[in-house]
Amino acid sequence: MSYCPILDKNGVLFNCIVMGANFTDYLNTLKHELGHGIGGLSDEYAMMNKPYENTNLTQNTDTAKVKWSQYINKGTNIYLVPDGPTYTATGGNGTTVVGKWYSPSETCIMRNHVSGEYDPVCLNAMKTALNTITGVTLTADWVGDPMVGDVNYDGYVNAEDYTALKTIVDNKTTLTGIALYNADMNADGYADITDLNLLELYLNSKNIPLTKPTGVVITSNLGSMTLPMGSVGALSAIVLPELALQAVTWRSNNPSVATVSSSGIVTGKYTGNTTITATATADANISASYPVTVTPAAPNAKFNLVPCKA
Repeated sequence: MSYCPILDKNGVLFNCIVMGANFTDYLNTLKHELGHGIGGLSDEYAMMNKPYENTNLTQNTDTAKVKWSQYINKGTNIYLVPDGPTYTATGGNGTTVVGKWYSPSETCIMRNHVSGEYDPVCLNAMKTALNTITGVTLTADWVGDPMVGDVNYDGYVNAEDYTALKTIVDNKTTLTGIALYNADMNADGYADITDLNLLELYLNSKNIPLTKPTGVVITSNLGSMTLPMGSVGALSAIVLPELALQAVTWRSNNPSVATVSSSGIVTGKYTGNTTITATATADANISASYPVTVTPAAPNAKFNLVPCKA
């Protein structure tokens, strides 16, 4: 509770006990109360005497100028606070402001303390505050906005998010709020195949596999690889399943018999037998081997030139 400087820790515990009818409600109420204490967020269900123009409250209805304009149609908009059309709130300087008040979402946990998640505006405020308090960056690695792509809300963008988004797209699931914001890669208001393709491109650019490898299959341009000394052959590898990272590392079990390059080119060095192994870069426990036999080099043809007699 030392990370709760704004709201007194006793107030947090009291509200959690009184408002939390069961364990789930208790945890959600705690999340709501920590929104006050850590993020400095206001309630969105009633104004009472909350500070006006707070991070998640405004009287501005211009979507281009509202403080969370960068989040409009990305999981937020401008929603009337639900306890009446007009409110009286005491400002930080002691003045009283009368008017309509608006919040970024209708589903944020700051509006309903026993269900929901932080909307993008509130989540960003919480992450910013926690980054300052802990010194740890709690954002995912994504160009443009740290939350986009983190479909399962675990703080990372990886294969699990691809799987989650694929399920959403395959099932044509309608998303709203922060779920839509995180999944909507191109910010067009939908989570669809375009977003799935964009997430795949991003993961590929970071060499992050879309799924874990389960096997490796090696093929040769020669069928069975039997090489005369000094000759070469080519091996290729496919990592299974298809969506796994396709990178492999090649290794010869006996380089004195045959060597292999980083691209799978095998060179026969000395007569004998060996195996060439391809190991999935994403998982060193996933590999396959291919037998190689090196035979003596073909003898050079020799010609005895006999002078012709007239």
